[in-house]
Amino acid sequence: MNEIVLKVVERRKELGMSQKELANKLNIAPQYWGQIELGRVSPSVDTCIAALKAVGLNMCYSEDEVNSSSKVDSLTNEDRR
Repeated sequence: MNEIVLKVVERRKELGMSQKELANKLNIAPQYWGQIELGRVSPSVDTCIAALKAVGLNMCYSEDEVNSSSKVDSLTNEDRR
């Protein structure tokens, strides 16, 4: 399973969303999404992007990465002084 799918699955579970609910948002068959989660099928780039959006993530940052990025920026600014 690729890193994007792992992030989507983790977030889907955090949201209490079923595979079927996510598949419906993506307009794909629930069985197809299940195969993606099992790593048996590789999703298209469009499907990955749509899945990220459906669970509130984007290609650049997850919620944790945004928070840790801000911490790094503040450390960097302090080091410059």
